[in-house]
Amino acid sequence: MEAATSGRTNRGLYAGLAAGTAGAVVLATVGLLLDDHLPLVDVWALDVLRTTQGEPAYTVVTAVSDGLGAVCVGGAAAAIAWLVWQAPRHAWRLALGYVLLFLLLAGSAELLKAVFARPHPVGMADWSFPSAHVAIVATATLITVGILGRLITRWRRHLVMLAVIVVAVIAVTRVWLGEHHVTDVVATAAGYAGLGYAGLRLLDTWLVARSVDRAP
Repeated sequence: MEAATSGRTNRGLYAGLAAGTAGAVVLATVGLLLDDHLPLVDVWALDVLRTTQGEPAYTVVTAVSDGLGAVCVGGAAAAIAWLVWQAPRHAWRLALGYVLLFLLLAGSAELLKAVFARPHPVGMADWSFPSAHVAIVATATLITVGILGRLITRWRRHLVMLAVIVVAVIAVTRVWLGEHHVTDVVATAAGYAGLGYAGLRLLDTWLVARSVDRAP
């Protein structure tokens, strides 16, 4: 039994490291190669999709983007609190790991913006890539799926599909508002999905290692 558990853990760790590497490669490739160059999809989005301040659609899309982002972060916080409540004696270290993972990835988005220095579509003072909104939502939804999928396994597939939809909606709203290019949000979603998955697998590996160490 212990050998089988160790094998599954190792496979999960390797998958996480592969996903994290792929995510980092995506972020680095887009950040370093595109810079201020605009692929055709970005040009098309600026011409067709972008709304401007003062239009009714701008107010609605802003409310959806900000509100859904807040719900995702609040949902992750609630999931972490529920994890601790379900197993208060042993879960607080894992909960702390989730919090640190969120802070690390959310903070890295702001750091990478300064590194890549890709201009915003509408000439804002801040940088465009990666999208902090998308990075935060992607990380928060991954943490929520990781916790709830562990506690209620029958929901796992539905939670994953819901997370994909939520991140896609946030990505579209950021382009619609003219805050980011299409390549910004797509690369951010893919990159942070990989990095977040790697973080979850590392936490799982650490949790299993502690369980084995404590076993009689």
